[in-house]
Amino acid sequence: MSPLWLALVPQAVDPSPAWPELACRLGRFTPRVVCEADALLAEVAASLRLFGGFEALAAALEAEFAEGAAGSVTAPAPLQAVLAFAA
Repeated sequence: MSPLWLALVPQAVDPSPAWPELACRLGRFTPRVVCEADALLAEVAASLRLFGGFEALAAALEAEFAEGAAGSVTAPAPLQAVLAFAA
């Protein structure tokens, strides 16, 4: 299975106080969560089947992070996910 990374970017100007809470919430979807300076990264490929496919997982993530996140992007590598969001 190929990796699929999600970059979750918070709305807050200084997101560091919110990182622990957001990372725990993201951990409901995958155990592979990485806290970076300006985004939370999560490898979600292994979670696709559990949540019923990409669309269902994306809908669950959107519902969970509707407030507090500026958006999210998926990509095959962590850096690509962050760069795709910045573009």
